[in-house]
Amino acid sequence: MSDQSNNVVTGPSPAAMLAVAAVLVLGGVLTAPASAQCLANETQKLTASDADQFDLFGTAVAIHGDLILIGAILDDDGGLNTGAVYVLRFDPATSQWIEEQKLTAIEPVPQTDFGIYVSITEDLALIGAWRDGENGYTAGSAYIFRFDPETSLWVQEQKLLASDGTNFDRFGSAVSIWGDVAMVGAYLDDDPVPDTGSVYVFQYDPDSGIWNEVQKLIPDEIGRFGRSVSLQGDTALIGTCCDLEMGFQAGAAYVYRFDPDGSGQWIQEQKLVASDGDDNDIFGWSVSLDGDVALIGAYADEVGPLFGAGSAYVFRFNGSQWVQEQKLTASDPASEDFFGWSVSLHGDLALIGAILDDDYANGSGSSYIFTFDGKQWSEAAKLRYEAVQGVHAFGVSVATDGEHAIVGANFTTVDEQAEAGAAYIYGGLGDCNENGELDLCDIADGFSPDDNNNGIPDECEIPGDLDGDREVGVPDLLILLGNWGPCDDCNDCLADIDDDCTVGVKDLLILLGNWG
Repeated sequence: MSDQSNNVVTGPSPAAMLAVAAVLVLGGVLTAPASAQCLANETQKLTASDADQFDLFGTAVAIHGDLILIGAILDDDGGLNTGAVYVLRFDPATSQWIEEQKLTAIEPVPQTDFGIYVSITEDLALIGAWRDGENGYTAGSAYIFRFDPETSLWVQEQKLLASDGTNFDRFGSAVSIWGDVAMVGAYLDDDPVPDTGSVYVFQYDPDSGIWNEVQKLIPDEIGRFGRSVSLQGDTALIGTCCDLEMGFQAGAAYVYRFDPDGSGQWIQEQKLVASDGDDNDIFGWSVSLDGDVALIGAYADEVGPLFGAGSAYVFRFNGSQWVQEQKLTASDPASEDFFGWSVSLHGDLALIGAILDDDYANGSGSSYIFTFDGKQWSEAAKLRYEAVQGVHAFGVSVATDGEHAIVGANFTTVDEQAEAGAAYIYGGLGDCNENGELDLCDIADGFSPDDNNNGIPDECEIPGDLDGDREVGVPDLLILLGNWGPCDDCNDCLADIDDDCTVGVKDLLILLGNWG
């Protein structure tokens, strides 16, 4: 448990920190982008079908395969600020992400922040609600939804609560799901002392159909352990944003591995700290794990004299230990940009949010793409939204699967609805023409056309590859047959390969001629 009078380890909530930072930057100087940056354009802007003011759609995002989750923590469908999460699915016929379902709790509770953090697999969604009061005031909860292929609906399977939950724990402060294991952070849990923080491990029992709490992870030191979690296979990366080892609120992260000694338990493998950690860096606020590589955000880190410019650190497992590989900073850092507020890692690509970058307006926000060439990580592109005025927090959440980047901007005005929120999709994260530049940069710089706005340079398009997977096969054939006949819109007719405004035999022959 923790309350506001406890000053053992202090640290603001995300909302409070964002509000304070917004005030700090109001008198700041707008910064111009570095000349070497590629400034990319989104392939799609996502908004809720029922967007309303102050919903904060985009607060959390997650992507897996053809699925995206987007949290809107102040949606009012079930009552005041009950929160909701939207599921979107990619439609290869239109190359668009389409809203599939809106998820809300079966018994919604006002002001729970349902959707504050989200995680998704091919058929499971894990959703944090860190202000839920069932276990005590803001003790928190999390929800698991499962996709039912028979009804094509996502159905609430279980509400997760900590077995020892109590006031102010904020269970649901981080969530991550992989296979039949779910991890939920409670970064204000006071076991064994105030502000230690913890992470609860749940395992699905297929016989009973119940997710059972099987272990509680507690660190060696206090520091708000569980502020962020990333789970993959038998490895978990857990942020403890206010750890004191390298300085007051310098932060740390822990790596846990499942059953390395045959105990059937998650065992702490290593504690990670920044080589240059210092007071108030907040290292571990955000984390992302992919294989043997860990990405850890420190949004309040100073870059030279720039307070709060922010940074992110890459660690790599060498077979025996995790070693810091590189420190990442923006090519155009500025005070209070908060680079590292959000991070996502996939393969050799890292996506990092800087929620208060000022390129377009004070607090408009931006995100950066870094790529690894086998030797070092380099900034490849900068993503941003052309905010007209005010704080938009573009980059408050980020996610990537290596092919797409999604960036949340939860303070965005949508159809005159203030702070309804939005998210932005970027494609072209590969290098199809092998010229050393990301495809989205080739398109943004005018080097390559992209007439169908799918994020793939037109010179790399394969006639008949209708779903954009660089292979002509059965899915493409089904798309073509499903669009057989005259086109409703000659300028937007994906299966019309020969551009005669009709999907017919000629298109079929072209597709079959490029099969494979």
